[in-house]
Parts: sequence; C-alpha cells; structure tokens
Amino acid sequence: TGLSISDDASTIRGCHIFNNVEHGISIDTSENEGNEPAGNPVIVIENCVIENNGEQDTHYGLSMEQGTITVRNTLIRGSAGPSVFITPSDQREIKAAFDHCDFYQSFSGTGVSTTATPSGSATVTITNSILVDADGIVNEAGDLAQFDVSYCDVFVTGTPFLGDAITSANILKVDPGYVDPANGDFHLKADSQLLTAGKDGTYMGSRGSLTQVESWMLLR
Repeated sequence: TGLSISDDASTIRGCHIFNNVEHGISIDTSENEGNEPAGNPVIVIENCVIENNGEQDTHYGLSMEQGTITVRNTLIRGSAGPSVFITPSDQREIKAAFDHCDFYQSFSGTGVSTTATPSGSATVTITNSILVDADGIVNEAGDLAQFDVSYCDVFVTGTPFLGDAITSANILKVDPGYVDPANGDFHLKADSQLLTAGKDGTYMGSRGSLTQVESWMLLR
C-alpha cells in the first residue's frame, strides 16, 4: 500500500502514488482507540495521481473504512479493483466528498463501489467529476451508503448507477474528450462539451483544458 492512514488529520497534496502491490491509499480503522472522535481521521487529498495500484480485485486505488475525506482535482486510474472502494467498519461513519476528479478504467470495471456487508454508514457526494469504466457507481450497501452525484459525466459501457440510495442530477453520458489518456494526458480537448458542463459553468474532471490551466496559473 502506498499510504495507510488510520487516525488524526492528514493532507496529501501533489503526490503521484503508483505501482503498489495492494492499495494506492488506505484509510482504515487499524489503530482506532476507544476515545477516537467521531469523524476522524480528517483527510484531504488534492492534486494527486493515484494509478496502477493492486494485483487483484480486492486492491483499490482509494480504500476507505472511516473518516471525513475530501478529494479534489485528483485522477484515479488503472486500479486492479474499483478506483474507490467504500467499506464503513467498526460502527464508524464515512463522509466523503469528491470534486473535480477522474475515475478511469479500473481492471475490475467499476469506478466507485461499496462493500455488501457494511458495519457502519457512509455519505458520499461526487460533483464535477468524470467516470469512465464498464460500470459507474455500484452501491451494494443498501441504505447504509447514501450517494449524491451531480454535474458529472458517467461514460460507461455497462450500468451508470447500480443499487439503491443513489441520487443523481445533471448527469452526462458522453465521451469526455481527453487529449491522450493512453499516455496520461487527461486534459480536455478544446471541443469537449465538459469544459463548461460542471456546476456554475466550470469544467468536469481533474484537469480542464490546457488553456484553463494556464489562465489559472496566471491568476495565481
């Protein structure tokens, strides 16, 4: 596993996490204490690339068992199992928010998935993001996992949303128009309709176009 986090607070920024035998990042309950505050750990992951992790379908790009997790402007691709796996444990709660992310072609064929036997609960929001896979979001946890998905492109060959408790709005189902995903370029082409399809006219995905990135850097 590239990174394993079990308590307190961490920010993971600008990292390339790749080619690990198991998970890219695991947020787990292995070191919980009896007085562990609700909502811990508090994790922020931003501007990262998490790719080509795992050797079997029980290895994930990002695995989470508990905590308050925010993921922004991050690409997760080429995982052996689902790009993201949500398995709330030890009667804990997961609150996860993904914004401007790409979930791209896991080997198991699922973008975001849950356990079928949760021992806790999860609330997950996904906005301004792109899922490209066989299936998009698979919720096997029933009402114990609640998904709110909006302003996303879900470009799949199978089922966009499978399972209960998935609320969706402003969903596109189109080829995102990446520049060269086979060689790691996940910017959007100049004619991609996702450049302005996000909330309030923003782009979808983690990269935007090269022009948008250059403008952002100038403003900084």
